[in-house]
Amino acid sequence: MASILFVNWEGPKTSYLEGVFLPILQGLAKKGHSISILYFGWESDNKFERVTQKCQIHGIHLVKADVYRKPVALGGVISAVVGGFQIKQICKTRNVDVIIPRSLMPALATLISLCKRRKSIVYEADGFPADEMIEFRGGNPRSITYRALREIERRILMASHAAITRTNASIEILTERSLGKINSDSIFVVPSRRPLPDAKTNSASLRKQVLSPRLCYVGSLGE
Repeated sequence: MASILFVNWEGPKTSYLEGVFLPILQGLAKKGHSISILYFGWESDNKFERVTQKCQIHGIHLVKADVYRKPVALGGVISAVVGGFQIKQICKTRNVDVIIPRSLMPALATLISLCKRRKSIVYEADGFPADEMIEFRGGNPRSITYRALREIERRILMASHAAITRTNASIEILTERSLGKINSDSIFVVPSRRPLPDAKTNSASLRKQVLSPRLCYVGSLGE
């Protein structure tokens, strides 16, 4: 069985780890894999305690990584540098075989850790955050920030043995951006979704809430 380190980054208004990824990691733990999580976050203590309790139930090793919000321009980089040392320490103490960084800041921390030389990396692409900054937030494609994020993406793709993405359409983009280091057979499509209620135990509620929606919202649910 493998020892896996999942590196996650999320803010106080999102709960992707708890709602999407933790059930997957819990399933891997049940199969006998050793699971560790390095959790970058600046949310309330209540949220972290809730995640900690869920991890403890399944024997998942959870470590919190502080996120430095100031200075604004360098806080993320400082957080990634400190996180890189934490990744290195976890890899040593937990004998990690596989590192799964989710998105670009965890990817930067993984690259800084230098563990990529000895560990298998599976990059959880989580969309294209650098491009989303341009398309949805009016960023400048010539800015230093955008070019830096694209460089992080390129380097983590080139260092990865495999990648996870959301749609088939993104496979070609990731392959191209890796400069051919990852082929399409090593990129796996895993839709992002939360577990549905058990139809056997709650069939009436399931039909009402899921099978006959009147309004569908796509986005973060927050806390």
